[in-house]
Amino acid sequence: MMTQMKPLFVAVALILSSGSVFAEDTNTTTGQAKDNTPETVATQNAVAMPQAAVGDHWSYDIVDDITGAVKENRTWLVTDISPKDITCRVEFAGSSKLESVVYDTYWDVVRDGGSRWSPHNFGGVQPPLEVGRSWTFKASEIDTKGQVWKKSGQSRVTGKETVVTKAGSFDVFVIETKFVARNGNDSSRKSEFTMKTWYSPAIDHWVKRNTIVSQDGHVVQNDTFELTSYGRRKT
Repeated sequence: MMTQMKPLFVAVALILSSGSVFAEDTNTTTGQAKDNTPETVATQNAVAMPQAAVGDHWSYDIVDDITGAVKENRTWLVTDISPKDITCRVEFAGSSKLESVVYDTYWDVVRDGGSRWSPHNFGGVQPPLEVGRSWTFKASEIDTKGQVWKKSGQSRVTGKETVVTKAGSFDVFVIETKFVARNGNDSSRKSEFTMKTWYSPAIDHWVKRNTIVSQDGHVVQNDTFELTSYGRRKT
């Protein structure tokens, strides 16, 4: 991976931590409790959270599929909702680091820290979700260094599955996305992205997401986000 490109890849991957700071003030959080085994927790059905609300949170293990190691844990917390946007605070387990990410209402990224997309980045869902449905997209990004990136690609709903993670059992739509990012000043600088998302309508979020980044025919990143816990803050 070219070092200039790495911040862009990390932002696209998004797409968290099992040691959530919200466990004490939720009544719908699922995941591995102290007295439960992963096998017991994995049989739980999804708790209904079909529309985002302030206080919703999702925690993920991020696995490097090249090495098989868990790279980190992150938690997304919804801090604000408007008719057009959903703002999340991203927490990194074991660190005081915080980030802010703004999504549109379809979970496409609009702003991620100092990076901005027009109209948005990819990775969201476009209802109605039906197997076989597809949509195309184009966008521009201005990254933290002021560089412009042009992106284009397509997403397709390829199937429906039941996925089991530490957070429970989920009925999901499988969405496969492919796109190319080119440097606006040098079109020879490009990266190809292949993303597979397992999206659960019941919790309005992805249960798993795999992102593969290739340059010059070589895989430079292969990460999977897997849900470990989630919940809704008490009102």
